[in-house]
Amino acid sequence: MTSKKLLRISLLVAWLCLTVFLSLQGGDSSSRLSNWIALRMVNFFGLSVRMDVFHAVLREAAHFVMHLVLAGLMFRALILFTETKKVLIACLLICFVIALFDEVMQGQVSGRTCEMLDLVLNLLGVETGLLVGVLMSSET
Repeated sequence: MTSKKLLRISLLVAWLCLTVFLSLQGGDSSSRLSNWIALRMVNFFGLSVRMDVFHAVLREAAHFVMHLVLAGLMFRALILFTETKKVLIACLLICFVIALFDEVMQGQVSGRTCEMLDLVLNLLGVETGLLVGVLMSSET
């Protein structure tokens, strides 16, 4: 296996592990982490915002971003093995299942819920990540 393939697969596996780890966090732990990140962002960028609103938006945006990166990494890893059309279909199906599983899994964790909006954001992230992957595929 080439170093390029190994690197891309390793990044994908690491991101999948991070996704599962974050999904399995209890409600209090998840909220503390996202609040900590929100505070750092507000301070770093010198934002003047209502913290509760910013925190809520950040938590929703995280769904989109996590699955955008997941789909992009998956596309970039799998494109090394087969043609673009097959990779797109495989990535779409796999990422859809992961996005659905992610929400269902969160619904089973104390203090967390399975939300339709979160699933929609996950899927929008997947579609955007695949688009980015396709746009970058010319340089494989």
